[in-house]
Amino acid sequence: MSRSAKKIFYGVFYIALFGLIAYGFARPVIVTPPSCTDGVQNQLEQGIDCGGPCSVTCDIAKLVPLSVTGTVSVFGLSSGKAVLLAQVSNANEGYKATQFFYRFLVHDSTGKLIETVSGSDSISALERKYVFESGVSSVFQKIGKVTMEVYDVSWKKAYMALAPQVAVISGPTTTIGSDKITVSGSLKNQGSVEASDIAIIAVLYDAYGIEVFASQWVVSSLPASSAVSFTVIFPNDPQIKNQIDPGQTKLFISPRA
Repeated sequence: MSRSAKKIFYGVFYIALFGLIAYGFARPVIVTPPSCTDGVQNQLEQGIDCGGPCSVTCDIAKLVPLSVTGTVSVFGLSSGKAVLLAQVSNANEGYKATQFFYRFLVHDSTGKLIETVSGSDSISALERKYVFESGVSSVFQKIGKVTMEVYDVSWKKAYMALAPQVAVISGPTTTIGSDKITVSGSLKNQGSVEASDIAIIAVLYDAYGIEVFASQWVVSSLPASSAVSFTVIFPNDPQIKNQIDPGQTKLFISPRA
């Protein structure tokens, strides 16, 4: 072996040796310690990333995630004001989501994200409920598509608290006035516990059953066995008045879980 070849050989050898030594010192830093989000059953966990030292119990980890059903409906006025309506489903029989967070992702016609609208809600076991959002700043005419994400769900066994039982006992009656459109009726709490934050969502349709606009009214509290009248108010917009069929109005009632 020539002298130059020996220099190259020993140079490569020492570089490799120093690399191995450096890796040995660095390895404790590089190796990620066990956690409750590493996808591995370790550190005395009862299942993958659940039980034991993890805050999430394994029965919660096995629950079906909340899902957004269908597409997000986007309603607009001639003024450019937009409101959103989406449907969220809980397929779990024994668990309610006492709180979940959501975000509407508003895109323009090119698919660019132009706004995110966030909020929180709750949902009972086996419930399918509507989520109404009016806090949209984007102009309706510039909105192309809206999607919804649900995250950070807080679960609770359904039997640990009685679910409110609120029903519509009269209405809906849709009235087209000179200055506004109203949808009125009355509710009754048929359960044995007080219901709170009852969202009354009224959806207006045209004669062909196509959604035209949506609005919401919230009853803060309704004691057990009591009734209350409600009026959901819609903007005085010619675009709505000229399209709706008053006899097609639908109500969706959802007290907080």
